[in-house]
Amino acid sequence: MGIIFSKAKCFELKHRFPTIRKQESQSMEEYLWDIKVITNSLTATANPLSNQELVQYSLFGLDGDFEGLITVVAYYGGNLTFDDLRAKLILYLQHVLFFHHTHFTSVMH
Repeated sequence: MGIIFSKAKCFELKHRFPTIRKQESQSMEEYLWDIKVITNSLTATANPLSNQELVQYSLFGLDGDFEGLITVVAYYGGNLTFDDLRAKLILYLQHVLFFHHTHFTSVMH
């Protein structure tokens, strides 16, 4: 019974990845946390994702606002780890927020 449950659970978890999308109301940390929870569950069923799969699924769930970063990572990412990707996504968001704040402030003056 345990093997059947494990295979069924693994199948369900692996098929959730292509449908995961970062929601507009969701912070980047929340989105990445959701991915990490599924990844940890897969690891617990002895069916972990490769690091490359994890990075790819994480990128696939992002919207067009991240197109530039996705392109760079896709072409130049090499052996980027999930933790590296997380750091790059957060840095990218900080840059975008700073740029928009700076641009908005300079337009207002």
